[in-house]
Amino acid sequence: MRMFILHTREKKALIIAFIYIFLMGIGMITVTKFNLSYQNPNMTNVLVFFELIMSIFTIIGYKKLNMRFLSNSFKYSNWLIPYIIFEIVIVSFFLVKSDFSLNFTQVLIVIITTFFVGFSEELMFRGILLHVFLEKRSIRYSIIASAIAFSLLHSVNVLGGEPFGAMLLQLVLTFVFGIVFSCLAILIRNIIPLMIYHFIWDMVIISGSLTNNNVSAIALFILIFQLIIAIPIVIYTIKKRST
Repeated sequence: MRMFILHTREKKALIIAFIYIFLMGIGMITVTKFNLSYQNPNMTNVLVFFELIMSIFTIIGYKKLNMRFLSNSFKYSNWLIPYIIFEIVIVSFFLVKSDFSLNFTQVLIVIITTFFVGFSEELMFRGILLHVFLEKRSIRYSIIASAIAFSLLHSVNVLGGEPFGAMLLQLVLTFVFGIVFSCLAILIRNIIPLMIYHFIWDMVIISGSLTNNNVSAIALFILIFQLIIAIPIVIYTIKKRST
C-alpha cells in the first residue's frame, strides 16, 4: 500500500498535471464553440492561445518545484538512431512534397501551436512528472505514472469532437508513446531533443491536409515501430539505470 501513498512533491506535480489537462479540456470545448473540431487543422487558430498559456503555466510549475533537469547535459544513446532517421525522413518528405502556397498563414499558425505543444507536453510529462516520481519511486513506477498521465491528456480530445472510438485508440497509442519517450528521457538525460521531435511530428501530421502532403504511411510505420520497441526499451532502461 505504501507505493500508493503520494509524497508532497508528487502531489504538487500531479496537481500541476491535472490543471494542465483541465486547461486542454477547456481549449477543446472552446474549439467546438467556433464550429471547429479536433480533426480540423484550423482548430489551431483557437488552441494556439491555450497552448501559450499552458506553456507559461508549465514553466511556472517547473520553477515552483525548484527543478533543474533542463540544464542537464545531453547523453547520447543508440536508441536515438531510429528517431533521428525518422526525423530526417519525415522532414525531408514534408519539405519536398508540401505545397506551402496553399495555406501559408494557416500552416504558420500550426507551426507556432505545435511548437508550444511539443515544448509544454514534454516539459510537463517527461519533465516535471517523470522526474518528480523518479526522486522516490522505482524507474518502472515512474515511467508508467508519466505515461498514464500523458495518455489521459488525450482523453479530452473527445470534447473537441474526436470520435469516442478514435479517442480510445489514441489513449493506447499515447500511452505507448509516453513509455518510450520516458525511457528516452532517462537514457539521454535531456528532454530538449524530445521536444523537437514531438513538435515536428505534430506539425507535419496536423499540417498535412493544408499542404497536400499525405504522410499517413510514414506515420503508421513509426507508430508500429514504437509498439514493437516499447517493451525492449523499458527492459533496457531499467537494467541500464540499475547498473
